Amino acid sequence: MPSLESEIDAQFYEMIHRLSEGSEVTLDDRRREARHPYDMLQRVAPYDGRWFPGDEDFVNVQCHDLTRSGFSFLLPRRPAFKSIVACFEGPDETLYLEAEVVQVSRALIQPGGEVEVFGDRAPSLAAIRPGVRPALLIGCRFVRRLDRA
Repeated sequence: MPSLESEIDAQFYEMIHRLSEGSEVTLDDRRREARHPYDMLQRVAPYDGRWFPGDEDFVNVQCHDLTRSGFSFLLPRRPAFKSIVACFEGPDETLYLEAEVVQVSRALIQPGGEVEVFGDRAPSLAAIRPGVRPALLIGCRFVRRLDRA
């Protein structure tokens, strides 16, 4: 089985670079630990490991960051799924990746769109001001590239 990096790395980063033109994403530093801001809408759907989700199963999510091995996005409540298909759409191509949920952290979305992450601890009541929305930051690890059947 090819490694995850050889299967998606070069093509994925090239596509993400094209998708993120004009944003603050920089992908020059490709260390595994490097997190790159990725403030874009993408689509995800629950995945059972057997059947590719239908178009109606995908929902738009606000992405937060991107790493070599995964990405994170925001949801209003805890997901009922452990595995997803992430759809990264560009003007010329669409890339589907299986990803597994590895972390769920509490977060607050500030009125200006900034995201404040609290990990497992709850944010203080003082942090929840008018216009601030609670959310969960869903951290996912890429598993493999998928072809839409």
